[in-house]
Amino acid sequence: MEDSPTSEATHSDIAIPKWVCLILLLLPLIASPFVIDAAATSWENNNNDVISWADDDLPVKKQFTNFTSLFGREELIVASWPQCSPSSNQLRDVADSLQDDQHAEWFVNVTTAAILLDKISQQPGRTGKRDLLRDLRGLLFSDDGTTACLTVGLGPKGKLHRPQAIERIKQTMAGHGIARGDIKIGGIGAELAWIDWDSVEGPRKLLPFTAAVSLILCILMVRSIAVGVFITLLGGFTGVLSAALIQWAGVPSNAVIATLPTLGGLLAISLSLHFWGYYRNATLTTPSSGAALRQAFRWALRPTIISALTTALGLASLLASRTLTIQQFGAFGATITLCAAGLTLSIFPAYLGLLRIRPQDSSLRSLAIWNSWAACLNQHARKLVIVILLSVVILGSGLVRLKTGVHADSLFPAKHEVIQSDRWLEANIGPLSSVELVVTHQVASDDDTNMARELTQIQRLINHIRDNPDSDFQFFVSAATGMPAADKFVGLSGVAARTRLNKWLVENRQDLIESGLLAETEGRRYWRVSARIPSVTNRPIREICSSLDADVGKFFASDKMAKSETKSSFYVTGLPLLFEQIEQQFIEDLLITYLGGLFLITLAVLAVLRNIIDALVAMIPNVLPATVVLGGLSFAGVELDVGSIMTASIALGVAVDDTLHFMLWYQNERAKGQDSKAAVRSAIKHCGSPIAQTSIICGAGLFLFAFAPFLPTIRFGTLIASMLCVALVGDLILLPAMLSLRKRGLATE
Repeated sequence: MEDSPTSEATHSDIAIPKWVCLILLLLPLIASPFVIDAAATSWENNNNDVISWADDDLPVKKQFTNFTSLFGREELIVASWPQCSPSSNQLRDVADSLQDDQHAEWFVNVTTAAILLDKISQQPGRTGKRDLLRDLRGLLFSDDGTTACLTVGLGPKGKLHRPQAIERIKQTMAGHGIARGDIKIGGIGAELAWIDWDSVEGPRKLLPFTAAVSLILCILMVRSIAVGVFITLLGGFTGVLSAALIQWAGVPSNAVIATLPTLGGLLAISLSLHFWGYYRNATLTTPSSGAALRQAFRWALRPTIISALTTALGLASLLASRTLTIQQFGAFGATITLCAAGLTLSIFPAYLGLLRIRPQDSSLRSLAIWNSWAACLNQHARKLVIVILLSVVILGSGLVRLKTGVHADSLFPAKHEVIQSDRWLEANIGPLSSVELVVTHQVASDDDTNMARELTQIQRLINHIRDNPDSDFQFFVSAATGMPAADKFVGLSGVAARTRLNKWLVENRQDLIESGLLAETEGRRYWRVSARIPSVTNRPIREICSSLDADVGKFFASDKMAKSETKSSFYVTGLPLLFEQIEQQFIEDLLITYLGGLFLITLAVLAVLRNIIDALVAMIPNVLPATVVLGGLSFAGVELDVGSIMTASIALGVAVDDTLHFMLWYQNERAKGQDSKAAVRSAIKHCGSPIAQTSIICGAGLFLFAFAPFLPTIRFGTLIASMLCVALVGDLILLPAMLSLRKRGLATE
């Protein structure tokens, strides 16, 4: 039997008072209803306001914020169904019912072809319905005019409760005789609603299955029903507490922060398994349960606190991010890590002390297996190190090819309802996404004489863009939609027509402003042109916007009115462009903060181990998971999202925990005079089971996320599970193999 790494425990059976154990166990039990209620509220209020996450100094955000201050922020929803024609009575009835909901602030700007045709037909100079339909094709009905749709914007209440808003639309349509299976609801508003719903509801539905798998594996591996159940419950409680802390802090949950309960649960299970390993080892040399428990607590205290502080330090490095939600993830992640350590060092020992649980003899026999494993590693250490490190270098080189993307097809499976709806709507109606062009004119106070002139310029600009064979845009929404052709305003008759149009524009100014097509401030007038593009495109949005910007620039350089209007200007913005830039900032911030966290953790590990070689060796397994998994995916051409990159920080936290437990035991053995091979054998024997159990139990539970309806959730679960497997290779193969090759050991206590 090997000696313990520290001084021997006192063998007197001085039991921890039962009343102390009972109080420690009752506290979380009493708090559970409040914790569960707060967590449920946090999940229900999940809202992915991606715009608020971005750095306020991001130029694209500043421009978009200026745009929304003028025209409001529209989250457009497009709804239709097969056999929906422009003249459909059902379409009219659905639109009327949704307009009633406008007063409840669920929806704004409910529009159909009939509604818009009615408004536009009131403009003076309109020559016929055919000209009106010219501008509305691809927007509210198909090119051939057989299929129509309605568009609706989310109001203030609808933006706060997007999934409920979508359900109201479905209920309204079903109430007018449209079969639910035929309903097609797409557009940016619908996509955001499904993100809000699936990012929470998917994991919540899978949670019972994940808990069941974790519970079964935990019981089988610790060989104790009582201990396996408690560790699983402790992990679940810590995860729920994580969500509750977010709610109590008054921070709205979102798809990124919603991953924190997973981190909390993982860390609690990992720390608990390590404590059980210490307790199991203490029972080998200590006859009484009370003395063994005290010895296990002494052994576990230092590595548990150190690993928790080190992990918290790494997560706290995310506070340096420019992105609000990443800062929140770092702050809450660090807090949750410390909570997991506190719960493990208090509640778990209290439970073991109250029930006087001792490991079964069968669990002790596994030590022989680890002795054999250590002997094999010591024998083939050099070969294993060369093969693994070479593989890491090859796979890690794929990180330079890292591809990211945030669009509908990268968020939802191909058979998802919103993807099917988007594809049907774009095939039968037209493009769903919009890039916004804002044309600005400086005007004298109360000068309305040039409104018609400015609007005809907008019409010429749109025609110019359409006529460009290289243009990405053919469908536009603006105040000029349905306006008489520009040649109607030429000559003497044109002067009279422009005068009538100008009068109509002045009289209907407020309607245009409420429709989000016109905005006015002191001395300036802004015209909005929404240029439609497909919701999924192979070209970067910034390239598409740059080409539009260049095209508009050419028009202003050649247009006579633009030349004379030296105080006119324009800019291009829009949600797709902003999302792309925010995503890019996310990726940059996560990579930078990950490296910063890695640096801080390395310094912390160096301070703890007090040996440069040991610290560097210890950090190699910690970078292994992200390097191998993300690098391998890059080689496979898989497009990653923000949630995928976030897994690197979570995997780093779990890997550091296992590594420090192993390294501290190894160093203590070296300090006692053992050579490297003997110290490695002792560390594997005493830490191997908890490390393997953590990876297998947590990894198997997370692999169930592959059945979620939300692709980021699928990637999140499967990537962390994969990283845990790689971390297992790093901690139980690479790390001991490297340590066994050391000829000298300078680490001392």
